[in-house]
Amino acid sequence: MEDKERDLINKPRNVLISCVLTFLSIGMGHLYAGSAKKGIVLFVGQNFIFFSGFLLISKFPSIISLSILVFSGLVYLIYCLIDVIQITKYRATKYELKKYNRWY
Repeated sequence: MEDKERDLINKPRNVLISCVLTFLSIGMGHLYAGSAKKGIVLFVGQNFIFFSGFLLISKFPSIISLSILVFSGLVYLIYCLIDVIQITKYRATKYELKKYNRWY
């Protein structure tokens, strides 16, 4: 039983996994790294950016509007990747699993 408890306490986070999860869906890497609240906020922020961008494109259809949407999405993704790398490196040596980090 002791080994099982020790395995739950020391589960270091992997930077590559958190980056792949963030690339697939913004917020998932933060959830994996142990920052659930920040992950949820970033996920909602991503949806806000795209919703605002599509409103901009529907009101002012042009290549400039599309460029603004694509550029802001890329900048946001890069910010999220850099942030999740910093969080994961902080928890790279020792991390205690939370309720939402279980496989089930």
